[in-house]
Amino acid sequence: MTFSARSIARFFVFLLPAAVVFGSYAVLFRIPSQGDVNLQQLCLLCIVVFAALELAFRHSLTLHLGEAGGYAMVFIILLVYATASLCWVENIQSAYSNAYLYILTGVGIVVILTAAVHDFHDMHILLRVATAVYIIVVALGIYEIFSGRYLLTQNPNALLYKNGYGLNFPYGPFYNMNDYATYVTMFLPFVAYETICDLRGAKGKLASCVLALAGIYTVLNANARLCYAALAVFIVGFFAALVAKKGLQRYLKPLFVAGVALIVAILLLSSVGALNTGVLRSEVASAGLPSHSGTERAELTAAAMAMIPDSFFMGVGSGGSVLLVPYYSSLSPVNLHDMPLTIFTEYGIVVFGLYIGALLLLAIRFFCYKGAGAREKLWACICFGSILSFQPASFASSDTTHVTPLWIVIGLWLAFFKLLRDREKETSDLKVKETA
Repeated sequence: MTFSARSIARFFVFLLPAAVVFGSYAVLFRIPSQGDVNLQQLCLLCIVVFAALELAFRHSLTLHLGEAGGYAMVFIILLVYATASLCWVENIQSAYSNAYLYILTGVGIVVILTAAVHDFHDMHILLRVATAVYIIVVALGIYEIFSGRYLLTQNPNALLYKNGYGLNFPYGPFYNMNDYATYVTMFLPFVAYETICDLRGAKGKLASCVLALAGIYTVLNANARLCYAALAVFIVGFFAALVAKKGLQRYLKPLFVAGVALIVAILLLSSVGALNTGVLRSEVASAGLPSHSGTERAELTAAAMAMIPDSFFMGVGSGGSVLLVPYYSSLSPVNLHDMPLTIFTEYGIVVFGLYIGALLLLAIRFFCYKGAGAREKLWACICFGSILSFQPASFASSDTTHVTPLWIVIGLWLAFFKLLRDREKETSDLKVKETA
Protein backbone atom coordinates (compact mmCIF):
# COMPACT_ATOMS: atom_id res chain seq x y z
CA MET A 1 0.00 0.00 0.00
CA THR A 2 1.32 3.43 -0.92
CA PHE A 3 0.61 6.49 1.16
CA SER A 4 0.19 9.92 -0.32
CA ALA A 5 -0.81 13.29 1.06
CA ARG A 6 -4.21 12.71 -0.56
CA SER A 7 -4.79 9.34 1.13
CA ILE A 8 -3.72 10.74 4.51
CA ALA A 9 -6.11 13.68 4.11
CA ARG A 10 -8.94 11.26 3.27
CA PHE A 11 -8.08 9.18 6.36
CA PHE A 12 -8.65 12.23 8.55
CA VAL A 13 -11.89 13.00 6.67
CA PHE A 14 -13.26 9.60 7.70
CA LEU A 15 -12.26 10.34 11.30
CA LEU A 16 -14.30 13.55 11.34
CA PRO A 17 -17.43 12.08 13.01
CA ALA A 18 -15.30 10.93 15.94
CA ALA A 19 -12.99 13.95 16.05
CA VAL A 20 -15.88 16.43 15.96
CA VAL A 21 -17.91 14.72 18.70
CA PHE A 22 -15.08 13.86 21.09
CA GLY A 23 -12.18 15.96 19.85
CA SER A 24 -12.94 19.14 21.76
CA TYR A 25 -12.37 17.20 25.02
CA ALA A 26 -9.04 15.76 23.87
CA VAL A 27 -6.76 18.74 24.51
CA LEU A 28 -3.35 18.00 23.04
CA PHE A 29 -1.39 21.10 24.03
CA ARG A 30 -1.79 24.78 24.82
CA ILE A 31 -0.46 27.70 22.83
CA PRO A 32 0.33 30.66 25.10
CA SER A 33 -2.16 33.52 24.72
CA GLN A 34 -4.02 31.50 22.03
CA GLY A 35 -5.71 28.71 23.99
CA ASP A 36 -5.95 24.93 23.77
CA VAL A 37 -5.39 22.86 20.64
CA ASN A 38 -7.68 19.83 20.64
CA LEU A 39 -8.14 16.73 18.50
CA GLN A 40 -11.00 18.25 16.52
CA GLN A 41 -8.87 21.21 15.45
CA LEU A 42 -5.89 18.95 14.72
CA CYS A 43 -8.02 16.66 12.51
CA LEU A 44 -9.33 19.58 10.46
CA LEU A 45 -5.85 21.09 10.26
CA CYS A 46 -4.40 17.80 9.00
CA ILE A 47 -7.02 17.62 6.26
CA VAL A 48 -6.17 21.14 5.10
CA VAL A 49 -2.39 20.65 5.34
CA PHE A 50 -2.25 17.32 3.51
CA ALA A 51 -4.71 18.54 0.88
CA ALA A 52 -2.46 21.58 0.37
CA LEU A 53 0.61 19.30 0.05
CA GLU A 54 -1.21 17.22 -2.56
CA LEU A 55 -1.97 20.39 -4.50
CA ALA A 56 1.55 21.77 -4.15
CA PHE A 57 3.54 18.67 -5.14
CA ARG A 58 1.19 16.66 -7.35
CA HIS A 59 -1.07 19.37 -8.75
CA SER A 60 -3.83 16.75 -8.70
CA LEU A 61 -6.17 18.03 -5.99
CA THR A 62 -9.71 18.61 -7.25
CA LEU A 63 -12.77 19.62 -5.27
CA HIS A 64 -15.40 17.43 -6.87
CA LEU A 65 -18.60 18.98 -5.55
CA GLY A 66 -20.72 17.78 -8.46
CA GLU A 67 -24.29 19.01 -8.53
CA ALA A 68 -24.02 19.79 -4.81
CA GLY A 69 -21.65 22.64 -5.66
CA GLY A 70 -24.40 25.25 -5.74
CA TYR A 71 -25.61 24.26 -2.28
CA ALA A 72 -22.05 24.23 -0.93
CA MET A 73 -21.60 27.73 -2.35
CA VAL A 74 -24.48 28.98 -0.17
CA PHE A 75 -22.55 27.97 2.93
CA ILE A 76 -19.34 29.44 1.54
CA ILE A 77 -21.21 32.74 1.05
CA LEU A 78 -22.38 32.46 4.67
CA LEU A 79 -18.75 32.12 5.77
CA VAL A 80 -17.59 35.02 3.60
CA TYR A 81 -20.34 37.26 4.98
CA ALA A 82 -19.54 36.15 8.54
CA THR A 83 -15.91 37.12 7.91
CA ALA A 84 -16.90 40.52 6.55
CA SER A 85 -19.27 41.09 9.47
CA LEU A 86 -16.35 41.09 11.89
CA CYS A 87 -15.75 44.64 10.66
CA TRP A 88 -18.95 45.94 12.26
CA VAL A 89 -19.70 43.70 15.24
CA GLU A 90 -19.82 45.32 18.66
CA ASN A 91 -17.05 43.16 20.16
CA ILE A 92 -14.78 41.53 17.59
CA GLN A 93 -12.90 39.36 20.09
CA SER A 94 -16.11 37.90 21.51
CA ALA A 95 -17.60 37.48 18.05
CA TYR A 96 -14.50 35.71 16.77
CA SER A 97 -14.20 33.17 19.60
CA ASN A 98 -17.90 32.64 20.42
CA ALA A 99 -19.45 32.60 16.96
CA TYR A 100 -17.16 33.05 13.97
CA LEU A 101 -14.88 30.08 14.70
CA TYR A 102 -17.93 27.80 14.84
CA ILE A 103 -19.13 29.06 11.45
CA LEU A 104 -15.63 28.61 10.02
CA THR A 105 -15.42 25.06 11.38
CA GLY A 106 -18.97 24.14 10.36
CA VAL A 107 -18.75 25.41 6.79
CA GLY A 108 -15.33 23.77 6.47
CA ILE A 109 -16.85 20.43 7.49
CA VAL A 110 -19.69 20.81 4.97
CA VAL A 111 -17.34 21.58 2.07
CA ILE A 112 -14.81 18.90 3.05
CA LEU A 113 -17.42 16.14 3.26
CA THR A 114 -19.09 17.17 0.02
CA ALA A 115 -15.77 17.18 -1.84
CA ALA A 116 -14.07 14.19 -0.20
CA VAL A 117 -16.86 11.59 -0.41
CA HIS A 118 -16.42 10.31 -3.97
CA ASP A 119 -18.62 7.22 -4.02
CA PHE A 120 -20.91 5.11 -1.88
CA HIS A 121 -17.95 3.09 -0.60
CA ASP A 122 -16.57 6.29 0.92
CA MET A 123 -19.98 7.14 2.32
CA HIS A 124 -20.31 3.75 4.00
CA ILE A 125 -16.91 4.13 5.67
CA LEU A 126 -17.91 7.57 6.94
CA LEU A 127 -21.26 6.28 8.22
CA ARG A 128 -19.63 3.28 9.92
CA VAL A 129 -17.45 5.65 11.90
CA ALA A 130 -20.52 7.80 12.64
CA THR A 131 -22.38 4.66 13.80
CA ALA A 132 -19.57 3.68 16.16
CA VAL A 133 -19.57 7.20 17.61
CA TYR A 134 -23.36 7.13 17.97
CA ILE A 135 -23.17 3.83 19.87
CA ILE A 136 -20.57 5.24 22.26
CA VAL A 137 -22.54 8.45 22.84
CA VAL A 138 -25.83 6.59 23.49
CA ALA A 139 -24.12 4.04 25.75
CA LEU A 140 -22.56 6.91 27.68
CA GLY A 141 -25.98 8.59 27.93
CA ILE A 142 -27.61 5.46 29.34
CA TYR A 143 -24.76 5.07 31.83
CA GLU A 144 -25.25 8.68 32.96
CA ILE A 145 -29.04 8.32 33.25
CA PHE A 146 -28.74 5.51 35.81
CA SER A 147 -25.41 6.29 37.48
CA GLY A 148 -25.36 10.08 37.64
CA ARG A 149 -21.66 9.99 36.78
CA TYR A 150 -20.51 12.33 34.02
CA LEU A 151 -17.23 11.54 32.30
CA LEU A 152 -17.02 14.09 29.49
CA THR A 153 -19.44 16.98 29.79
CA GLN A 154 -17.95 20.26 30.96
CA ASN A 155 -21.26 21.48 32.39
CA PRO A 156 -20.70 22.07 36.13
CA ASN A 157 -24.44 21.89 36.80
CA ALA A 158 -25.01 18.43 35.33
CA LEU A 159 -25.73 16.86 38.72
CA LEU A 160 -28.03 19.61 40.01
CA TYR A 161 -31.21 18.52 38.24
CA LYS A 162 -33.25 15.38 37.68
CA ASN A 163 -35.38 14.70 34.63
CA GLY A 164 -39.13 14.13 34.59
CA TYR A 165 -38.65 10.43 35.39
CA GLY A 166 -36.57 11.10 38.50
CA LEU A 167 -33.42 9.95 36.72
CA ASN A 168 -30.36 11.88 35.57
CA PHE A 169 -30.18 13.82 32.33
CA PRO A 170 -27.90 12.42 29.61
CA TYR A 171 -25.16 14.81 28.48
CA GLY A 172 -22.55 12.57 26.83
CA PRO A 173 -19.81 14.76 25.36
CA PHE A 174 -22.15 17.77 25.08
CA TYR A 175 -22.61 20.80 27.30
CA ASN A 176 -26.36 20.37 27.82
CA MET A 177 -29.00 17.72 27.41
CA ASN A 178 -30.74 19.49 24.49
CA ASP A 179 -27.54 19.40 22.43
CA TYR A 180 -27.22 15.70 23.27
CA ALA A 181 -30.81 14.98 22.23
CA THR A 182 -30.44 16.97 19.00
CA TYR A 183 -27.33 15.02 18.05
CA VAL A 184 -29.01 11.64 18.67
CA THR A 185 -32.19 12.69 16.86
CA MET A 186 -30.36 13.82 13.72
CA PHE A 187 -27.94 10.90 13.46
CA LEU A 188 -30.38 8.13 14.38
CA PRO A 189 -31.93 7.65 10.87
CA PHE A 190 -28.53 7.46 9.16
CA VAL A 191 -27.17 5.05 11.77
CA ALA A 192 -30.27 2.83 11.70
CA TYR A 193 -30.22 2.37 7.93
CA GLU A 194 -26.43 2.01 7.73
CA THR A 195 -26.67 -0.79 10.31
CA ILE A 196 -29.23 -2.59 8.14
CA CYS A 197 -27.03 -2.14 5.07
CA ASP A 198 -23.93 -3.49 6.84
CA LEU A 199 -25.38 -6.42 8.80
CA ARG A 200 -28.27 -7.29 6.45
CA GLY A 201 -31.05 -9.75 7.06
CA ALA A 202 -32.80 -10.26 10.38
CA LYS A 203 -29.59 -9.52 12.29
CA GLY A 204 -29.29 -6.07 10.71
CA LYS A 205 -32.94 -5.20 11.31
CA LEU A 206 -32.75 -6.30 14.95
CA ALA A 207 -29.54 -4.34 15.56
CA SER A 208 -31.06 -1.29 13.88
CA CYS A 209 -34.15 -1.45 16.10
CA VAL A 210 -32.01 -1.82 19.23
CA LEU A 211 -29.91 1.22 18.31
CA ALA A 212 -33.04 3.23 17.53
CA LEU A 213 -34.72 2.23 20.80
CA ALA A 214 -31.63 3.04 22.85
CA GLY A 215 -31.27 6.43 21.18
CA ILE A 216 -34.94 7.32 21.58
CA TYR A 217 -34.82 6.24 25.23
CA THR A 218 -32.02 8.70 25.96
CA VAL A 219 -33.82 11.47 24.03
CA LEU A 220 -36.90 10.90 26.20
CA ASN A 221 -34.74 11.13 29.32
CA ALA A 222 -33.33 14.42 28.03
CA ASN A 223 -36.91 15.80 28.18
CA ALA A 224 -36.26 17.52 24.83
CA ARG A 225 -39.82 17.94 23.58
CA LEU A 226 -38.73 19.70 20.39
CA CYS A 227 -36.71 16.61 19.54
CA TYR A 228 -39.85 14.50 19.99
CA ALA A 229 -41.44 16.78 17.40
CA ALA A 230 -38.36 16.41 15.18
CA LEU A 231 -38.64 12.61 15.30
CA ALA A 232 -42.33 12.83 14.42
CA VAL A 233 -41.59 15.20 11.52
CA PHE A 234 -38.90 12.84 10.23
CA ILE A 235 -41.29 9.88 10.30
CA VAL A 236 -44.00 11.79 8.42
CA GLY A 237 -41.53 13.17 5.87
CA PHE A 238 -39.79 9.84 5.37
CA PHE A 239 -43.02 7.92 4.78
CA ALA A 240 -44.40 10.64 2.49
CA ALA A 241 -41.29 10.38 0.32
CA LEU A 242 -41.38 6.57 0.52
CA VAL A 243 -44.96 6.37 -0.71
CA ALA A 244 -44.24 8.84 -3.50
CA LYS A 245 -41.37 6.78 -4.95
CA LYS A 246 -42.14 3.95 -7.29
CA GLY A 247 -41.06 0.52 -6.10
CA LEU A 248 -40.62 1.34 -2.41
CA GLN A 249 -44.11 0.48 -1.19
CA ARG A 250 -42.92 -3.04 -0.36
CA TYR A 251 -40.96 -1.56 2.54
CA LEU A 252 -44.09 -0.24 4.25
CA LYS A 253 -44.97 -3.54 5.94
CA PRO A 254 -41.54 -4.27 7.51
CA LEU A 255 -41.26 -0.63 8.61
CA PHE A 256 -44.71 -0.83 10.19
CA VAL A 257 -43.66 -4.00 12.02
CA ALA A 258 -40.48 -2.27 13.22
CA GLY A 259 -42.55 0.67 14.48
CA VAL A 260 -44.87 -1.61 16.40
CA ALA A 261 -41.87 -3.42 17.87
CA LEU A 262 -40.42 -0.12 19.10
CA ILE A 263 -43.73 0.82 20.73
CA VAL A 264 -43.94 -2.58 22.43
CA ALA A 265 -40.34 -2.19 23.64
CA ILE A 266 -41.15 1.23 25.14
CA LEU A 267 -44.16 -0.28 26.92
CA LEU A 268 -41.92 -3.04 28.26
CA LEU A 269 -39.48 -0.45 29.56
CA SER A 270 -42.41 1.21 31.30
CA SER A 271 -43.51 -2.10 32.84
CA VAL A 272 -40.11 -2.63 34.48
CA GLY A 273 -39.94 0.94 35.77
CA ALA A 274 -37.30 2.23 33.33
CA LEU A 275 -39.72 4.68 31.71
CA ASN A 276 -42.98 6.12 33.03
CA THR A 277 -45.32 6.53 30.07
CA GLY A 278 -47.68 8.62 32.23
CA VAL A 279 -44.93 11.20 32.71
CA LEU A 280 -44.22 11.07 28.98
CA ARG A 281 -47.87 11.73 28.12
CA SER A 282 -48.11 14.65 30.53
CA GLU A 283 -44.84 16.04 29.21
CA VAL A 284 -46.10 15.96 25.63
CA ALA A 285 -49.49 17.38 26.66
CA SER A 286 -47.78 20.32 28.38
CA ALA A 287 -45.89 21.30 25.22
CA GLY A 288 -48.32 24.09 24.35
CA LEU A 289 -48.76 25.43 27.90
CA PRO A 290 -47.00 28.57 29.18
CA SER A 291 -43.55 27.86 30.61
CA HIS A 292 -40.35 29.64 31.54
CA SER A 293 -38.62 28.21 28.46
CA GLY A 294 -41.46 29.27 26.17
CA THR A 295 -41.60 32.78 27.63
CA GLU A 296 -37.84 33.20 27.27
CA ARG A 297 -37.87 31.97 23.67
CA ALA A 298 -40.74 34.34 22.84
CA GLU A 299 -38.79 37.26 24.32
CA LEU A 300 -35.67 36.26 22.39
CA THR A 301 -37.67 36.05 19.16
CA ALA A 302 -39.14 39.50 19.76
CA ALA A 303 -35.67 40.88 20.46
CA ALA A 304 -34.30 39.36 17.25
CA MET A 305 -37.19 40.72 15.19
CA ALA A 306 -36.37 44.19 16.53
CA MET A 307 -32.65 43.82 15.73
CA ILE A 308 -33.27 42.87 12.10
CA PRO A 309 -34.76 46.19 10.86
CA ASP A 310 -32.37 48.14 13.08
CA SER A 311 -29.51 46.57 11.13
CA PHE A 312 -31.23 47.60 7.86
CA PHE A 313 -31.73 43.87 7.20
CA MET A 314 -27.97 43.47 6.69
CA GLY A 315 -27.39 41.61 9.97
CA VAL A 316 -25.81 42.60 13.26
CA GLY A 317 -22.72 40.52 12.53
CA SER A 318 -21.34 37.19 13.67
CA GLY A 319 -22.22 36.63 17.33
CA GLY A 320 -23.70 40.12 17.57
CA SER A 321 -27.21 38.99 18.49
CA VAL A 322 -26.02 37.54 21.81
CA LEU A 323 -24.41 40.79 22.92
CA LEU A 324 -27.42 42.86 21.84
CA VAL A 325 -30.09 40.78 23.60
CA PRO A 326 -29.92 42.91 26.84
CA TYR A 327 -30.59 46.06 24.80
CA TYR A 328 -33.79 44.60 23.31
CA SER A 329 -35.11 42.53 26.22
CA SER A 330 -34.91 41.98 29.96
CA LEU A 331 -32.61 38.99 29.43
CA SER A 332 -28.86 38.77 29.90
CA PRO A 333 -26.66 37.93 26.86
CA VAL A 334 -27.90 34.60 25.51
CA ASN A 335 -28.15 32.77 22.19
CA LEU A 336 -31.42 33.08 20.25
CA HIS A 337 -32.23 29.32 20.45
CA ASP A 338 -33.25 29.35 16.78
CA MET A 339 -30.76 28.65 13.97
CA PRO A 340 -32.69 30.21 11.04
CA LEU A 341 -33.51 33.27 13.14
CA THR A 342 -29.87 33.56 14.20
CA ILE A 343 -28.75 33.49 10.56
CA PHE A 344 -31.35 36.13 9.65
CA THR A 345 -30.44 38.35 12.58
CA GLU A 346 -26.65 38.11 12.28
CA TYR A 347 -26.12 37.76 8.52
CA GLY A 348 -29.06 39.58 6.99
CA ILE A 349 -31.87 38.91 4.60
CA VAL A 350 -29.74 37.90 1.60
CA VAL A 351 -27.80 35.15 3.37
CA PHE A 352 -30.96 34.02 5.17
CA GLY A 353 -32.84 33.81 1.87
CA LEU A 354 -30.05 31.77 0.29
CA TYR A 355 -29.93 29.42 3.28
CA ILE A 356 -33.69 28.78 3.40
CA GLY A 357 -33.93 28.58 -0.39
CA ALA A 358 -31.09 26.03 -0.56
CA LEU A 359 -32.68 23.78 2.08
CA LEU A 360 -36.10 23.97 0.45
CA LEU A 361 -34.73 23.18 -3.01
CA LEU A 362 -32.55 20.38 -1.65
CA ALA A 363 -35.55 18.86 0.17
CA ILE A 364 -37.67 19.04 -2.99
CA ARG A 365 -34.98 17.39 -5.09
CA PHE A 366 -34.61 14.55 -2.57
CA PHE A 367 -38.38 14.10 -2.53
CA CYS A 368 -38.56 14.04 -6.33
CA TYR A 369 -35.50 11.83 -6.79
CA LYS A 370 -36.42 8.87 -8.97
CA GLY A 371 -33.14 7.06 -8.51
CA ALA A 372 -31.32 4.13 -9.97
CA GLY A 373 -32.29 1.54 -7.38
CA ALA A 374 -34.18 0.94 -4.14
CA ARG A 375 -31.19 1.68 -1.88
CA GLU A 376 -30.55 5.06 -3.51
CA LYS A 377 -34.23 5.96 -3.24
CA LEU A 378 -34.27 5.01 0.45
CA TRP A 379 -31.28 7.26 1.13
CA ALA A 380 -33.12 10.08 -0.65
CA CYS A 381 -36.14 9.48 1.59
CA ILE A 382 -33.94 9.58 4.70
CA CYS A 383 -32.27 12.81 3.60
CA PHE A 384 -35.66 14.38 2.85
CA GLY A 385 -37.00 13.49 6.29
CA SER A 386 -33.73 14.62 7.87
CA ILE A 387 -33.92 18.09 6.31
CA LEU A 388 -37.49 18.51 7.54
CA SER A 389 -36.69 17.30 11.06
CA PHE A 390 -33.58 19.50 11.25
CA GLN A 391 -35.78 22.57 11.61
CA PRO A 392 -37.59 21.67 14.89
CA ALA A 393 -34.42 19.95 16.14
CA SER A 394 -32.42 23.14 15.56
CA PHE A 395 -34.79 24.98 17.92
CA ALA A 396 -34.02 22.54 20.75
CA SER A 397 -30.39 23.57 21.07
CA SER A 398 -29.49 26.99 22.47
CA ASP A 399 -27.44 27.58 19.32
CA THR A 400 -27.23 24.87 16.68
CA THR A 401 -24.28 26.53 14.95
CA HIS A 402 -22.21 25.80 18.07
CA VAL A 403 -23.09 22.08 18.02
CA THR A 404 -20.37 21.14 15.54
CA PRO A 405 -21.52 17.52 14.91
CA LEU A 406 -24.73 18.87 13.36
CA TRP A 407 -22.69 20.43 10.56
CA ILE A 408 -21.75 16.86 9.64
CA VAL A 409 -25.46 16.18 9.01
CA ILE A 410 -25.57 19.09 6.55
CA GLY A 411 -22.41 17.72 4.92
CA LEU A 412 -24.10 14.31 4.61
CA TRP A 413 -27.07 15.86 2.79
CA LEU A 414 -24.82 17.51 0.23
CA ALA A 415 -22.56 14.46 -0.17
CA PHE A 416 -25.57 12.17 -0.61
CA PHE A 417 -27.11 14.54 -3.13
CA LYS A 418 -23.89 14.54 -5.15
CA LEU A 419 -23.65 10.74 -5.07
CA LEU A 420 -27.32 10.18 -5.88
CA ARG A 421 -27.20 12.55 -8.84
CA ASP A 422 -23.98 10.92 -10.09
CA ARG A 423 -25.58 7.48 -9.80
CA GLU A 424 -28.70 8.71 -11.60
CA LYS A 425 -26.58 10.04 -14.46
CA GLU A 426 -24.63 6.78 -14.69
CA THR A 427 -27.87 4.79 -14.93
CA SER A 428 -29.29 7.17 -17.53
CA ASP A 429 -26.13 6.93 -19.66
CA LEU A 430 -26.17 3.14 -19.40
CA LYS A 431 -29.78 3.00 -20.59
CA VAL A 432 -28.91 5.23 -23.54
CA LYS A 433 -26.01 2.93 -24.50
CA GLU A 434 -28.21 -0.17 -24.20
CA THR A 435 -30.86 1.45 -26.37
CA ALA A 436 -28.25 2.42 -28.97
